Amino acid sequence: WKQADSRWGKKPYPTKSCTMSGAGCGCVACTHVAMEQDRYKNWTPENLRPWMVSKGFAIAGQGTKWEGITETLKHIGHSRVVRIYADPMSVAFKELNKGNRIGVILFNSRKAPNGVRWTSCGHYVAFTAYKYEGGKHMFYCKDSGVREHDGWYSFERSMKNCIAKM
Repeated sequence: WKQADSRWGKKPYPTKSCTMSGAGCGCVACTHVAMEQDRYKNWTPENLRPWMVSKGFAIAGQGTKWEGITETLKHIGHSRVVRIYADPMSVAFKELNKGNRIGVILFNSRKAPNGVRWTSCGHYVAFTAYKYEGGKHMFYCKDSGVREHDGWYSFERSMKNCIAKM
């Protein structure tokens, strides 16, 4: 899903002046994670938007609180949510290498070694698969934004220095 989709892009997140299109990447990222479960496979961001707004997770002019991401993941049935901060990434890789891990990455505005920039300010992107292959940490990303970074990306080439939280 894209946050600017005409079905919900103009809806408040949390106010009319702060919409899903401009600030709903956290909600859409959580929806992408939810859809990995059979019971939520037909969900759209509109299934989570009202709940996240009602809980105070959507902040006008800022987007989604980091705590809102972790609480929403718990709300959709992930009983063990692990917060990982970018430094050191070895902590993240140790957790991810346990297998069967999916989640949400908060990107900062820096450029990756190959020049990829995920956002100009801050942007949440879901990853629905992870693998270590050929000496690279690979993430399957579902990006709700206009840059359309969907598909497999290696941390080393496309994400290094760009991750704020996971």
